Amino acid sequence: MLMQRSTIGRFERLQEYVAHGAFHDSGERFDPPKCHHNTRVAIIKRIMDWITGLNEHTREALIMWLYGAAGAGKSAIAQTIAEILDGQHFVLASFFFSRNDPQRGTAKLLVTTLAYQLAVKLPLVFRERLSQAFENDPLITTRSLETQFKTLIREPLVELLHSGFSTNNHIVIIIDGLDECDDPKVQARIVDLSFRLLDSRGLPLKILIASRPEIDISSSFDTKPFSTLARIALDNDYQSEDDIRHFLADKFNEIKTQHRLRSYIPIGWPGEDSLDTLVQKSSGQFIYASTVVKYVASARHRPTHRLEVVLGIQLPKAGDSPFAELDALYRHILMGVEDVDLILQIIGFVVLHPPRYYSNSVTFIEAFLSLAPGDIQLLMQNLGSLIAVENHRDNLYDAEMLTVRILHASLKDYLLDQSRSKDFFLDRVKMHTLYAELCLAHITELPSLESNSPLHPSMAPPEYSLSNSQSLPYYPWSKSYLDSLSAIWADSAISQLYTDEIVALEQLIKAQLGPRPQHSHICFLLASIMNHDSYTYWGFGPISILHILENPRHIAQLGDTLSFLTFRHPVLREHLHNTLQDLNISSQQPADTASVYTNAAIFALRYVSTCGFPYTINTTRFGRSCRYHRTRMNSPAQSFWYRRSVNTVYKMHYTNYRFRNFVQDIGKGVFVDAEFHPMRWYQFNTGDALHAYFWAVLMLPPFLAKSGYSEELIAYARKARIMRNSDYLTFIESLLEDERRSAQGAVNAYLRRVEDGST
Repeated sequence: MLMQRSTIGRFERLQEYVAHGAFHDSGERFDPPKCHHNTRVAIIKRIMDWITGLNEHTREALIMWLYGAAGAGKSAIAQTIAEILDGQHFVLASFFFSRNDPQRGTAKLLVTTLAYQLAVKLPLVFRERLSQAFENDPLITTRSLETQFKTLIREPLVELLHSGFSTNNHIVIIIDGLDECDDPKVQARIVDLSFRLLDSRGLPLKILIASRPEIDISSSFDTKPFSTLARIALDNDYQSEDDIRHFLADKFNEIKTQHRLRSYIPIGWPGEDSLDTLVQKSSGQFIYASTVVKYVASARHRPTHRLEVVLGIQLPKAGDSPFAELDALYRHILMGVEDVDLILQIIGFVVLHPPRYYSNSVTFIEAFLSLAPGDIQLLMQNLGSLIAVENHRDNLYDAEMLTVRILHASLKDYLLDQSRSKDFFLDRVKMHTLYAELCLAHITELPSLESNSPLHPSMAPPEYSLSNSQSLPYYPWSKSYLDSLSAIWADSAISQLYTDEIVALEQLIKAQLGPRPQHSHICFLLASIMNHDSYTYWGFGPISILHILENPRHIAQLGDTLSFLTFRHPVLREHLHNTLQDLNISSQQPADTASVYTNAAIFALRYVSTCGFPYTINTTRFGRSCRYHRTRMNSPAQSFWYRRSVNTVYKMHYTNYRFRNFVQDIGKGVFVDAEFHPMRWYQFNTGDALHAYFWAVLMLPPFLAKSGYSEELIAYARKARIMRNSDYLTFIESLLEDERRSAQGAVNAYLRRVEDGST
């Protein structure tokens, strides 16, 4: 009798170290969040099947991690599971963390709270062993978490099993909101200790942990054995949008039938478009939908008016905060990060950029903001509950791309509303001004030649490749971005930007043409701008100025770029046309339209003819092994067969004397550059040469159609043979053959016009 009283006394001491509000059925957590009827059905079933051992894929796992973005509904799921287990008479202990509660915001009372709940529900042997631990060490509650887990949970459970205790169901511990524990290092320790508690697999115990995917928690889980851990990510796989729509529809029906002003609510309220907007704004996160329902359902206000405030149709009254709960969540998360100004620049770029698919690329943003590779991942590691940095597969180009994705659509509304975000406010005008200044700065700089694009140069989407962490975004993107600001800025500001941009382009053109520009180069660029009417987006698309150097190929590229940029911008086209025309006149050469097109056609014809000629050094055909080539070339008998039958270079160069003479006549092969030949893209990373070649082929027909009589052009046209595509170019771009035929046909048509005297 005395021992029993002593045990009771020691057990009463344990109660002093219990966080009562952490229980799933605590009075302090009255009306806790839980899953709405007929929502989250698949997730709840999967967790219950894991607990009961019905899921063969997770049967061996002793710990399950339920994780998702802030407001995804993790606590509601944990609460629902706890209530189901309690109703089925499972032995259950739970701890619901909360940062705003002094008892539940730390881990000091975690172990004692769990131990108390187990002692209440398990046989007396467990309680006696627990009391003995307090008698042996009255200061046990001040010991480390490791010691407390061992002494207050593991050892009492082991002794209970030795006493003959058995159960058909596992004992279950639920730890919810682990990320709300005040110390990130303690969060990781709790994960480690949970696995250590179940090391021997001898305890009939399973642990469910729910949290956001914070860096410390995720890192700790990532080091654990796959066989002992089951994971559930709250993502689109579980049809969260359907659940949110069902939740909203039910709650709005309750408002229409129970609100005191229900007689003033229209029958069809709310409309399907309103529901669609709310579901889209929720982004799969229940906290947004829950916040909206609480605000609209206020008994002191008209539900119809409040819904219009939420949808932005009407302004809220002074002091009215429709999203107070959501705003507090966003503010707390953003206050916990370092270098928040730079983070807001990155978020602003993702939120405000023009609609180009690659503008949320981590590589692109780091280059645009002059960040080192990996900086964005480091900066965003504490924002995992709001923003995901993840690999995205681009199906069009079959390549992995690291991207920045905002998990909450409502985060944009929060950041762009100064009354809500306050010091985290994203000022549209200031942010766009910053990005525009960066665009202009990039435009005025000349990039380096080397490229380490994450995509193969021939397969990279247009305007994507970047040379290094300090390399320049492509000019067309900057141009599109500047154009997109017309709806935001005043006309005077846009005019100033156009002026700065035109000056930058003029400097670039003059720098590329050199102090003594060739007349044909000037005419080719001028004709490219004048011929903007026939510009069409085809093949690899508009060419960047990333690799423009003093080389004929890059003049061809620059012509493509200028044509693209001036296609829909007459002001820009007029300025650049005047600039090039002044250069043309200063060259003291004929400057009429026919002469411009004639000289442009000469340049394009020379370029296309010579670049279509396969290089004669180290020729390799696809699908042939090195041994195959050595065998053919080392045998005198087979060498002749190889040169005649396999090596297309031999046939073209050594058997076509007209082509050989043509190459020599125009400068002894000055345009045949083995290092930068278009068919060497796979070795020298010069996919830009292909773009230049394509553009020259595409522009040759319209240039010839508008050309006048020229002995020089006639001579080149009679000698020129635009070579049929080799296996290399056919492998790269099948459309090129059609363009080649068109170009050759244009040459023949020009010669017929000359013979007919119609030129």
